[in-house]
Amino acid sequence: TLLLNGAGTAQLQYNRTYQVRVATSYDNGATWCPYGPACSLTTAPQAPQDQTRAFIADIPASDADLKVWPNPCDGGPLNVNMSGLPADARTAQLRLLDPFGKLAGSSVEAVGDGELNTAFEVDHSLASGVYFLSITVNDREVVRRVVIP
Repeated sequence: TLLLNGAGTAQLQYNRTYQVRVATSYDNGATWCPYGPACSLTTAPQAPQDQTRAFIADIPASDADLKVWPNPCDGGPLNVNMSGLPADARTAQLRLLDPFGKLAGSSVEAVGDGELNTAFEVDHSLASGVYFLSITVNDREVVRRVVIP
């Protein structure tokens, strides 16, 4: 069994199947539900060919600067609040990616006074699972896991 935490302590390999257990938070990580039973997770056969840069998480400096809720997404939009952004930031690109890196949704939102505050619409016909919300501001990217039940 491979256990991952929010710090991403384990490096997943392409074209492998892992047995994983997942714990869910409904309050942005303040508390966690018990781990569920183990299930299989199979990674993509190879890295996406069109991926031009790796995910980095250097803005904001702490998780307190980025809030994404509700997670799991409950059928409405994902609320996104990010503060402490550079003063020259004007827009943020939001992209929802499936586990294989395929684009499942995107939008460009205004940034004002160093803050992004938006409701990101999610296509709720998407398959249940873990997705990745990528937020790019001034060529810097931060990624958060999002669960769609």
